[in-house]
Amino acid sequence: MVLLLFATAGCAKEQPKTRTKGNKMSLLFKKPVYRLKVEAFGVSNYIEVNGVIVTFDTSSWGQTTVTLPVNHLMRSGENTIAFDVLPPKRGEQINPNSHVKIALTVCELTDQKNIYTVATLHFHGTADANKSHTGGSSPSGVFNSTKGFAPDKDGDVQVFDVTAVARPSYANSWTYTRKIDIPSSLPLWAFFNSEEMPDYQVNLKTDEELDRAIAPLYAEYQKVYGALEKHNVDAIMPMFAERNRELDMAFYLEPGTMEAELRDAFASTIKDMKEGNQELVGLRIRSVGFQLETNKKIASLIRRGMEPAIIINYVNKLDGVGSERYPMFFRYQNGKYILTR
Repeated sequence: MVLLLFATAGCAKEQPKTRTKGNKMSLLFKKPVYRLKVEAFGVSNYIEVNGVIVTFDTSSWGQTTVTLPVNHLMRSGENTIAFDVLPPKRGEQINPNSHVKIALTVCELTDQKNIYTVATLHFHGTADANKSHTGGSSPSGVFNSTKGFAPDKDGDVQVFDVTAVARPSYANSWTYTRKIDIPSSLPLWAFFNSEEMPDYQVNLKTDEELDRAIAPLYAEYQKVYGALEKHNVDAIMPMFAERNRELDMAFYLEPGTMEAELRDAFASTIKDMKEGNQELVGLRIRSVGFQLETNKKIASLIRRGMEPAIIINYVNKLDGVGSERYPMFFRYQNGKYILTR
């Protein structure tokens, strides 16, 4: 069982709340609900919204079908959807029958039967007659959100051409990206204005150098680990304040909703730990690596296989149920790491 701790940071600057096209207000300036539909088969892939991984499959034989909420990663104006595709081994060919299809959709909170596709990005392992692997993607152009996202030169949404960039660090792998300019009533999430971070995992040569570089971030994980180990989370709840506040805003929840849900989740975990039915997986600085998102503004510590640093296994009476996993993502500003997703 996976418990996703999306965390957001900082004060968000409100965008204009209303905008009209003629006499009709765009749903984008009401309460838009953005989702990313994902279908993937037969190829290792990492799928991103605005430079943040939202789902991935490291195998070259797996299949994924999922729809993910992404309001907490979207902003008014320029956004990107993207994915990496990689062969089974460096230099091998990608499965010609593989595919990755993603679609950014939007609806209004009070009218979720009417779902509109803003843009799609499709990859196929075999190139088409135009020698393109992404020919099945939706067309570029300008579209009108008040007319069902129909093409309209005077529209308010612009979808740009797909770009393809070879990944030099892994032969025969590619990054496909699509930029979308779309207005929205969503606040500007704090991580967009945070400082860019260096990629310690790539830039540093020795374990000792990496240990020193990630020590401040590791200390934040130790706070959470220690609170769970001592069965007392009151001391760490302030760490999640920005996360809770921005998620409430992103998904139009009453203020305090995410804080209450998080506290309940921690309470349930601690209850099982006290009863001997859950136990923490040990955490050491050498058991984790530094993961920097493509946007260079969000970082996390991960175990082998992209597993999160904080994992709690079910044991004894609940042995075999699985585990709870607590991915935590941080931004960096003014010399501090701030829990951000």
